[in-house]
Amino acid sequence: MARYTVETPTGTKRRTVYGKMRAEVRDKLAKGLAERAGSSSTMRT
Repeated sequence: MARYTVETPTGTKRRTVYGKMRAEVRDKLAKGLAERAGSSSTMRT
């Protein structure tokens, strides 16, 4: 299990990812963080 935060128009939200193996969670977390970075840069423009 891993957690990360996401900024939304209504405030900060916590997202949780689950997986059977550590590598699976690591990959899901990396994908979530990449999406967060992409969405936050588009929100600022």
